[in-house]
Amino acid sequence: MSRVPVVDMDHTRPVAIAMQLREMSKSDWDAYETSWDFTTLPLLAPDHRVETLQATYARLRAHWQDMTDEMKRLEEENNRIFIDAYGLQDELTTEVPIEEITLTCNPAYRYGNKKTESELEALLRADTIAEFL
Repeated sequence: MSRVPVVDMDHTRPVAIAMQLREMSKSDWDAYETSWDFTTLPLLAPDHRVETLQATYARLRAHWQDMTDEMKRLEEENNRIFIDAYGLQDELTTEVPIEEITLTCNPAYRYGNKKTESELEALLRADTIAEFL
């Protein structure tokens, strides 16, 4: 075991990041009927519901984008911590492509990156309304 490259570092922040990422992933998973912890469709959740379906979807979509952006930020911060700890700045990058942010509410992950932004948005909107119906 003495040859394993383990760096003596403070694990407080990486553990906190992992917990946040886990909670975000669970929240995303629980938004679908395949989850045992599913309670309601996101379009019906009180946090997102407003007067019209269009406005409710817009609010929900903004929430999903915020989740995706935050998960990307956290994954890149986690990468930065370990790249710095192991001195790998010349070997690796902290960047995480958006299609690798594994949330179902992230259309780049859900539908792949070979589509335009408008195609991805149309697919997500259509699937969200189909799940509602």
